[in-house]
Amino acid sequence: MRVPVVLEISDELVGEALRGGIARAVREVLEEVGRQAAGPVRPLETGKLLSVREAAARMGIRQVTMRLWIARKRVAVVRMGRRVFVAREEVARLKAQGVRPRKRRATKKTK
Repeated sequence: MRVPVVLEISDELVGEALRGGIARAVREVLEEVGRQAAGPVRPLETGKLLSVREAAARMGIRQVTMRLWIARKRVAVVRMGRRVFVAREEVARLKAQGVRPRKRRATKKTK
């Protein structure tokens, strides 16, 4: 069962994120989640988050496929504002499971 977590993020942390410290700010937010959550949460380390584009490239799939998987909750993500990140661990898990997109159905050509 998932427990909802309410975070209090300081203006200072948001300001740091806006100045370009996105990775550090994400790490700090995840650490704060670990402190405020009812159960243990393992924070991700800096450099372990990939953009959707990078994650799709590492999987050898199209970016639109990765976004579809994210929307269908097949891939766990970290969201910060409008930005979406995929953990390297998640990409490794998907590769280990041999997750691949479905093959397209052959379409009949009409004359």
